[in-house]
Amino acid sequence: MKKFSTFLIICLFLSSCGIHQINSKYFKWNEEIDFMVVGFFNVKMTEGQENNKNVTYIARKNSRFKRASFRFKNNTNQPLDINFENLFLLDKFNRKYPTRVAGQAYKGYSNDVFELQRPIKANEEALFLLEFFPAFPKDEVITKIAIDTSDSETLSENARIISLVTE
Repeated sequence: MKKFSTFLIICLFLSSCGIHQINSKYFKWNEEIDFMVVGFFNVKMTEGQENNKNVTYIARKNSRFKRASFRFKNNTNQPLDINFENLFLLDKFNRKYPTRVAGQAYKGYSNDVFELQRPIKANEEALFLLEFFPAFPKDEVITKIAIDTSDSETLSENARIISLVTE
């Protein structure tokens, strides 16, 4: 029953969201892992945890939570971990929107749904559903993401900005 209710909630979220399809190529995450952005979509509500309690967040007027499908490819002969703490969505003012892992596609949700470090098997690809929090301006099209290892709330000068739009 729990799996069915989770599936039903996911279907409701997906039916009430707008989808932005990305025609992406593979980008370098690091020397061993490549990734591709499959697509973005908007959701009005999301869930999170505060003080070990589940909380439902509702986006304010003219904003939506952004979710994205990312495909990661391990190019080595050994299993590796992907750390999503350094992945950010950027708005038109280059403000950083941190990542939350919403799930791993085809494997369903698990107890570690918001865990930011995920394994990927040797020589395999994995599709991850990522969520960016807080809510993003509703009608703004996503054009760039950043990989930034700094702890600063602003974009550091060492950040690697990846443009999803080809000129």
